[in-house]
Amino acid sequence: MAFAHGKILLLGEHAVVYGRPALAAGLDRGMTASVVDGGGARLQIPAWGVDVSPADSSAVARAFAALLGALPGELGGPTVRVEPGIPGGAGLGSSAALAVATARALAAHAGFDLDDDALFDAAMAAERVFHGNPSGLDHAAAMHGGLLRYVRGMPPSLTPVVANTPLSLVVAQVAPGADTGAMVGGVAERRARLPVAIEAALDAIAALVDRAQHAVEVGDVVSLGEAMTVNHGLLAALGVSTPALDAACHAARAAGALGAKLTGAGGGGCVVALVDDASADPVVSALAESGGMVLRASVG
Repeated sequence: MAFAHGKILLLGEHAVVYGRPALAAGLDRGMTASVVDGGGARLQIPAWGVDVSPADSSAVARAFAALLGALPGELGGPTVRVEPGIPGGAGLGSSAALAVATARALAAHAGFDLDDDALFDAAMAAERVFHGNPSGLDHAAAMHGGLLRYVRGMPPSLTPVVANTPLSLVVAQVAPGADTGAMVGGVAERRARLPVAIEAALDAIAALVDRAQHAVEVGDVVSLGEAMTVNHGLLAALGVSTPALDAACHAARAAGALGAKLTGAGGGGCVVALVDDASADPVVSALAESGGMVLRASVG
């Protein structure tokens, strides 16, 4: 049995694709995978109605096949059963957590060591099926948990961030998630048409990540919340927010949140709000009106 963390992005989505830093937090919820002997090589997620073999044509099956092909050991043909603790397609890193938990379970079952580099590469192979050009951030957070500063590269730069005080967050699913690859592709198209403006927005997001990291390290939650809110505005300018996401962020701030933004690729999915003791319950109530999942998390 193996576990991998779900994730939220506090700041930096989309900019991270272009070499800028991002600040992520691994959740205490994620994916748990176990290997069931017999039945041949299959991936089963009963809660989602998924039961595929690597020879099938669905995206999940092709990602499973890519993962199997990228793992360095001899696997045989085990069936992997996964229990999700986060919703799929909501911007919480479910596909990365699925890949990491599955790879860990397979390696443990087969009895070979899987170091971080091999695990990262295997998860990246699966993520490319789902997302085309993933940054690697989601599966880095799935692997390690905690607060992380991530910069894409070969190899990627992954730096733990130590919070001066735990961060209290409210995460709410506002709408079904959009296709991450399509959202990343949309930003790429805008960048090609408007290179100066989009590069300036990406640089501004990077500056906010630096400010937010410092705020986390010194315990300045007011500055962190402000950076999150401005980051949401820049993501809206990149074309990845929606009226529902904008409205949820506004509702969270009106209820007392220190800051709020979409988290993940956008186009739907989740928002994350930074709260304190006084605002936590009102923000939960305000975001619950969207009708989706609402959860509280403490990070750091």
